[in-house]
Order: sequence, then structure tokens, then C-alpha cells
Amino acid sequence: MGLTAHRQFGRALVAEQLYTLLVSGSAMDAEGCAIGDDARHRFSVEIADEVAPAPSQWVIRTPDVSTKQPLIIDLGSSHDHVSLAYRIRVLDKDGGILPGKIVLADAEKTWKFIPRSPWQGVEFSVMIDGSLEDLAGNRPGRLFDSTSEQTRTAWISRLYFVPRAPEKWEYDRCSNVFFRTGPMPRRPLHCS
Repeated sequence: MGLTAHRQFGRALVAEQLYTLLVSGSAMDAEGCAIGDDARHRFSVEIADEVAPAPSQWVIRTPDVSTKQPLIIDLGSSHDHVSLAYRIRVLDKDGGILPGKIVLADAEKTWKFIPRSPWQGVEFSVMIDGSLEDLAGNRPGRLFDSTSEQTRTAWISRLYFVPRAPEKWEYDRCSNVFFRTGPMPRRPLHCS
């Protein structure tokens, strides 16, 4: 029945309530023998996660060009780790999958990509598959228990980025101040 019962009768468990799961000692194990003692597990229910992942809200920290620094994406909330490993890819300027290593951090709220070769100063894209899921089973553009026809369509997103030119600093002995040079406008940075 799954979601059919949920839609017809409402949620089976109420948020912020305590429950006990009881497995009777007379229940049979795989060999057909009674398991013996009753087993109880107490748990509580959290408020339903009714916010779909929104790649447009993710924060991307771009790496420096000519380095193997990670591309870092702050997802804003925890996502399914298997989904993160297979549903986000970095593509090169020709649309090919860029080889590298994926690292998850901060309870699956942060996705990092470390390229096999140093970043080039060209545009890359991050491809997000529409079947990416958060911990509640929500997908971009669709909540887990949604019945909307509009949300059943395939949904794929791309985010674009160009690795940064590394910052360079000059020291002005006359004014005893460091200046940032390179792609940033020249402006002072106080030093102690």
C-alpha cells in the first residue's frame, strides 16, 4: 500500500511523539524457531521534511586554477550519501565527466570534488541528476509523497563555474602594507 494508505488515511505516525516497536518473542526466525524474548525499541518521530533539494540555493566554493584544490558545494541540508556519490558529476568544457574523487563531509551537507588533474582556467559544469535525494527521499522539484503531475517530469540541473586565478600579494615597504594583485583590484590589507 505504501503511499496510497498515506494519502488516503494520513500519516501513520505523529511528529514529536514517542513510540515503541515490539517484536513478539513468538515470532519465527529464518530457521522457523521462535526468537524467544520480546524485543522492544523506543523511538520518536521528527517533523516531516517537506523541503525539496534546491540546487539553485547551494553555495559553490570554486578552487584556484592550476591546483587540485577541491570544488566544494554546501548543500544546505543532509542528503542521501549514495545519491550524492552517483547523482552529481563535474563535467569538462566538452561535456565529458571529469575524473576525480568525491568526498562527503558535515553529515552529508557538504559535497567535495578533487580532480585527478589540476583545474584549468575554463568553464566547468556540475550536473545534478533529477533522482538526487535528501534523507527524506525528496528530490529537486518533487517532495517524496507528492502526487503532482508537474513534479513527475525528469529534472536535471547544471551549475557552472570557472576556477579562480590564485591571489597574489605585493608588499609596499614605504607604506608597510600588503596589496592584493592579479585578478582582484589593488586594495590594501592591513598587516600587523
